[in-house]
Amino acid sequence: MSKISAKPFSKARQRRQEDWLLVKAAQKNSDEYKKLYDKYKESLYRYVLYHVGYDKGVASDLVQDVFFKAFSHLKDFKEAN
Repeated sequence: MSKISAKPFSKARQRRQEDWLLVKAAQKNSDEYKKLYDKYKESLYRYVLYHVGYDKGVASDLVQDVFFKAFSHLKDFKEAN
């Protein structure tokens, strides 16, 4: 029987911690929000693009809305357990 590696979980945990540090920095300085935006804009765009039937205009608008709402509520964001 093979052992199950905890490495995938530790990598996910590390990414979550890195994201939380970005959020905390952005809560203190709105200029730091750009780092979150830069990190996720392409993957979010591809995800949304697929789900809207490859309509680039709709995908761009939705991604913009998501980031605007996230920025608007950044101060309310709390770390999950």
